[in-house]
Amino acid sequence: MHKSFIILAVAQFFVQLAHALFEVSLIWLALDMTGSRFSTGVLMFTAYLPFFLFSIPAGLFADSKDRRQIIRWSVTSRILIALLIPLFACGNMLSFLVLAGSAFFFTSLEAFFLPARDALIPEYVSGANLLRGNSIIQGSMQLAFIIGPAIAGFLIDWLGNLQTFLMVSALFVAASILVWQLKPGQRDPENPLITIDKKAVAELFTHIKTDKRLAWLIGITMIDNLFIMGPAIIGVAIFVKEDLGGPAVHYALSESFLAGGMILTSLLLILFGKKLPMGKLLIIGIFMDGLTYVPVRWIEQIEMLWVTIFLHALFIPFITVSRTTIVQKIVPRQLQGRVFAIISLSVVGFTAFSMALTGWIAELIPVRDIFFYIGIGGAISGLIATLYGPLRILK
Repeated sequence: MHKSFIILAVAQFFVQLAHALFEVSLIWLALDMTGSRFSTGVLMFTAYLPFFLFSIPAGLFADSKDRRQIIRWSVTSRILIALLIPLFACGNMLSFLVLAGSAFFFTSLEAFFLPARDALIPEYVSGANLLRGNSIIQGSMQLAFIIGPAIAGFLIDWLGNLQTFLMVSALFVAASILVWQLKPGQRDPENPLITIDKKAVAELFTHIKTDKRLAWLIGITMIDNLFIMGPAIIGVAIFVKEDLGGPAVHYALSESFLAGGMILTSLLLILFGKKLPMGKLLIIGIFMDGLTYVPVRWIEQIEMLWVTIFLHALFIPFITVSRTTIVQKIVPRQLQGRVFAIISLSVVGFTAFSMALTGWIAELIPVRDIFFYIGIGGAISGLIATLYGPLRILK
């Protein structure tokens, strides 16, 4: 594989490791500072709101600018942003607004990073190896989410929340050194850089309207993430801290078991996934993504939660790897940055709304009941996806 692809994968690992540390520390700090499920939900809504606001501009940038430069500045800028929370704390000025502002700017840069990264992969990896390349990138993410939450949990319990943000900044320094070494890839000469204008936006939505497979893919992604992502992020934190009475390390290990299941499946896809039908893989993943959360309603011990989360995680790469590969196969190269931005909006933008809803609903009903209902809803969205044949039969 292209040397720069390996550099990208390693840098991606450091970026996602830092992201995992940041997110775990942010959630736990918010619960400690406010003691409010609703406030924590609002904070995480703010943290993920940039994906809803900036996904389309980020896609336009990814298709019109040097993708390496977007990645470089997205990574390098977060070295300083990660330091804001401990700096304000040192000045006795840390507040909920500081947490929200830091999280907003942090994930604003992530919103530009993701479509540039995914659109850069085909410049380094040939079409025949796309699934393997995507699996490696997803695997590096998942490895980071095994290690990151575990490190965060131990650091929070040992040193405290604020010191964890110093580690986040250090990881972005390492990632920054790597991404500044990325070399130019092989751009398709028939698909040059676009000009940012109304035509570029219209071209994106015209293509989605024309290709019903893409429209269904985006729609099902939105529905699934609206059901699943809020409970998966803040729901688990609330469940561990308040229902099971566990420390931060128990929540961190829950996230590590999640990543462990994901990386196991990613490795299997690297080895055996080349001939699997992407459409069926996607639909099975969405169905099981919901169904595997239903048993949380009856869990009383942390060990059973870890087992359930691990089983749930086995099906997540069915969605993430197949979805990325489908887009890279059916979408023209010059549109991929914009389409991946819409995918980011569908995933992370709707995650923002899901977390706000989860925080609010958790004030009204037990969080274990939320897992039951969203699990059923997520499974139903997978069944809905089977209704559209052209998506189901995608290779």
